Amino acid sequence: MKKTLLFILTISLLSSFLHAQVNCDYQDWDKVYLKGATFNCTPYQTEFIDNFSGTEINSNFWNTFYFDENHEFSRIHTSDEEQIYLDENVTVNNGTCKLKGMYAPNSTWISPNGTLHQRDYTSGVITSKQSFRYGRFDVRIKISKVGWWPSFWLYHHDEVDIMENFSNDEGFSYNLYSDDDYDCNTKEDFDAGELLYNEFHTYSVDITPFTLTYYFDGQALPIKYYRYYDLNGNPLDINCNNNQIPEGHYLINPLFPEIGEEDLL
Repeated sequence: MKKTLLFILTISLLSSFLHAQVNCDYQDWDKVYLKGATFNCTPYQTEFIDNFSGTEINSNFWNTFYFDENHEFSRIHTSDEEQIYLDENVTVNNGTCKLKGMYAPNSTWISPNGTLHQRDYTSGVITSKQSFRYGRFDVRIKISKVGWWPSFWLYHHDEVDIMENFSNDEGFSYNLYSDDDYDCNTKEDFDAGELLYNEFHTYSVDITPFTLTYYFDGQALPIKYYRYYDLNGNPLDINCNNNQIPEGHYLINPLFPEIGEEDLL
């Protein structure tokens, strides 16, 4: 298994699928030639799990900052967000990991390059030290208060947002953002109603070489993303029940998470 996607947690049900209509012209997409083959669809095996036993975060599994600490934004996400991510805002107890956001006027952090950052809020983040290219990613989250911006996402140049809850919305969004030079980024919303707050829910994404599917409490969400399309713009839906890859030229969806040319089939 190629290891490439980091998963990150921050505090900042239909039976048929729709495939995501991206906002750019598919006729401009790059093309690739696929040889006829059989998709080797094997059962998933658990490669990583953390049930947060004990009384502190497992430093073999997680960082409590963004990326490398030598990075300018390792304790803040971007220069315009209002929080500093601190170790003490991440606690573990009774099988849960709590990320705490709080009003803390004039909080400061000095980056490794000597820049002083000052904010009026502090918060918590955990970023995985394990990373994977394909598979099923699940997390159980309880959003306890409104007014914050909790999220669960994967990142490696391209960004896969599995859950983002904005302020006091009774729902969440699931998004794809690409660094490619196409205006194709999407944002889909799911209305969970009052059930969203103060109860644990499971948020998931399943990524294969051909498809990307989001889940809420085990139920697939309506929008499904495809990596390849035929020259008429129809998605190539390869899965365990339809595992024959037809030979031919295909368009590559620029929104689908890619790592590099060596990752193409």
